[in-house]
Amino acid sequence: MPIISVVSRKGGVGKSTIAANLAACLAEQGETVLAIDADPQGALSWYLGADTSESPTLAAVIASQTTLQAASQTTASGVSVVPADSYLAASEIWMSSQAGREAILGEHVGPVADSYDWVLIDSAPGMTVLALNAMCAGDWLLMPVLCEGPSIEATAQTLSTAEDAIRRFRLATRILGAVGNRYQPRVLSHEEVLGRIAGLGVRVLSTRVRQTVRVGESFEFREPMVSYEPQHAVAEDFRRLAREVTEYVQT
Repeated sequence: MPIISVVSRKGGVGKSTIAANLAACLAEQGETVLAIDADPQGALSWYLGADTSESPTLAAVIASQTTLQAASQTTASGVSVVPADSYLAASEIWMSSQAGREAILGEHVGPVADSYDWVLIDSAPGMTVLALNAMCAGDWLLMPVLCEGPSIEATAQTLSTAEDAIRRFRLATRILGAVGNRYQPRVLSHEEVLGRIAGLGVRVLSTRVRQTVRVGESFEFREPMVSYEPQHAVAEDFRRLAREVTEYVQT
């Protein structure tokens, strides 16, 4: 089944927001979804309401103390989540010293992927060992971008890193595209920025996730938009994104 890694060299672009809401929308369609939080900050885990206090996390999976399926929790959104906590940062130090370190996460994901309709991996930002693992574990790479000038260079860097990893490790991974986040239709420069990102040679998805304070509220209440405010226009943006991703990946 498709494994989508949500990646970006730049932090603060809404990567976890896109991953969490995309996962929730796919689950709303009746699909079985495993969401893996590969960022020690644990934003995806928080957003989807996963427990990290007593339950096993991705750090335990990396240490081969448990499996992804055993560590997964079914959340109120219907998404199965493998959460992350601060121990994942220590796991990354250990991973850095291992031969074939780029493939460690993929070795755990591969055996369970067919048990789900979708697997989503929320990557750490930057070019860390965890971020490289997320890239190498995915069948597809989805890049959230903000509709502002600095995102152009950040996207170019992410794209270059991904293409280098695909070439160096002989991956079958493909670039799904970039999705504009916190989009404001009345700000003319937003569409211009997305056009310049498309000029880098990366597909820009037709879906635009519009800016609203409701997304921040839904994060604080630990409910994706489709359950927090299901009739909101941005909840529909996320549903549209899920439909677009599904159509593209499955054709």
